[in-house]
Amino acid sequence: MWFGEGIAKNSVELVEEFKNWPGYINYEFGSSVSYKLITFSDSDTSAVLTIRGTATTWDLIADAQLWLPAMLFQGLRFLLPGSEMFTPILHRMVDIVTQLETKSITKVSYYRETTQFVNYLKEVRGFDQLSVTGHSLGGGLAIITGAQTNTNVVAISGPNAMLSRDSFKPPVTVDNLNTFTFNVVPARDPIPMIDDKAMLYQNINCTAPANNFIGCHDSARTLCEIQYTCGSVGHPVLCECVLDYDYPEPLPEATNETTSSTSQQQKTFLEKCVDICIEETEARGPKDNCQRWKEKAEAAIDKKKERQTQLMALATE
Repeated sequence: MWFGEGIAKNSVELVEEFKNWPGYINYEFGSSVSYKLITFSDSDTSAVLTIRGTATTWDLIADAQLWLPAMLFQGLRFLLPGSEMFTPILHRMVDIVTQLETKSITKVSYYRETTQFVNYLKEVRGFDQLSVTGHSLGGGLAIITGAQTNTNVVAISGPNAMLSRDSFKPPVTVDNLNTFTFNVVPARDPIPMIDDKAMLYQNINCTAPANNFIGCHDSARTLCEIQYTCGSVGHPVLCECVLDYDYPEPLPEATNETTSSTSQQQKTFLEKCVDICIEETEARGPKDNCQRWKEKAEAAIDKKKERQTQLMALATE
């Protein structure tokens, strides 16, 4: 719906087709690696592959196993005086340590599945405008897959790959990481500090309280910061931005008074958000945030009306 009615589609059938393809290699990751292919109605050869981030304890273990050697050498580099001089060879040392853990690392090398899927889409299905994205672990897997397949990547809070680049199968190059990967790095988010960043990344602000350790790793908060800073470019602003993360209410779009109904013109952003929440509750079951959103929206609307009344009183004095 964010792209507009009927424009974007979750192409479940293409994922199933890939898994039934005779050349498919089943790495037996099961549900541990989860991804979706979003296709668009205006093109048969463009799509976005989205890779799920850390959602379970097993995902956290996978994060640790895939990037533990890089974290180890980052820690040593930070603690030991003059160790920055060893940075040019750290990727070799990370690879050596990874080789000692080959069996356990292989079990969590989920990027092999997503890389295989991207190659299938490009070489078998003829997709020529393909991008990969993901958050957290999904962002890290996206970075690896993009660098292995020469595919543009936008990762959100993903662990990086410069130190680990030789440990992946196949290895990735510095040029590919610098050319095809882009990581969004929220302030105070520890995950995108793992491994060394490639050339293309963007530091952004985080509005979470300083004592909220995981608040800056929240993907919805990051999207809100991007929309607030860069603009929504004609797309709807997430209700969570205002009602959960306290961003300012977006300015209303200009309406055509001859075609817009009076009731629609009177609907505020907050009221529309509550309506959406109620509609989703009716369609998909109860949502915990609906009542909280309703109470917060009503309080904000009452405060706005009170302020308008005060301004009108001052104007008539």
